[in-house]
Amino acid sequence: VDCDWSSDVCSSDLGDAGAIAGYVADFGDGDPGTADFLITIADVSSTADVSANYLVGGIAGDVQLTAAGSKIVRASSTGDVSAAVDHAGGLVGRFAPGADGVLIADSYATGDVTADVYAGGLLGGWTSPMFTPPSDTVLRTYATGRVSTPGDIDGGLFGTTDSVSLSSFYDKQTTGKDDASDNAKTTAQMQD
Repeated sequence: VDCDWSSDVCSSDLGDAGAIAGYVADFGDGDPGTADFLITIADVSSTADVSANYLVGGIAGDVQLTAAGSKIVRASSTGDVSAAVDHAGGLVGRFAPGADGVLIADSYATGDVTADVYAGGLLGGWTSPMFTPPSDTVLRTYATGRVSTPGDIDGGLFGTTDSVSLSSFYDKQTTGKDDASDNAKTTAQMQD
């Protein structure tokens, strides 16, 4: 589901919902192990609230990038994001990098995020079927919106606990999450 940029609300009864794109992949032949082209999502922003059953993001619902050089840069979302089931992220519902050199950088999300499981202020889920993503896959990003799930599979930055980013942060006061990592900051520290 791709939503009209001029809309204040984007909703779907299915999944793969985002204000800019529902599903994004850099492989056209159906083989996620082989990239067919590079994808760049750059200089985009959304204020729309986005909701669907699963794979929901403020910018994109499901992003699978396997080519070094494919990226999301200078993206922002301020709308609320909600998944009735799983994978809700302030920026991207599920991010699945498949190669070194794929990245999300210089981006942020400030809307509230809710899901049954896998809710994150920035990314609802960070999965990579082919390798463990390096810590420089997500750079210079932040999240400040409240993150809510009935369970414990959520986070201020990422909805999965096996994700790491050395230069990204979330506001532990406004998100309501604190994993005691270097990524968690107070509101005052976020403003410095």
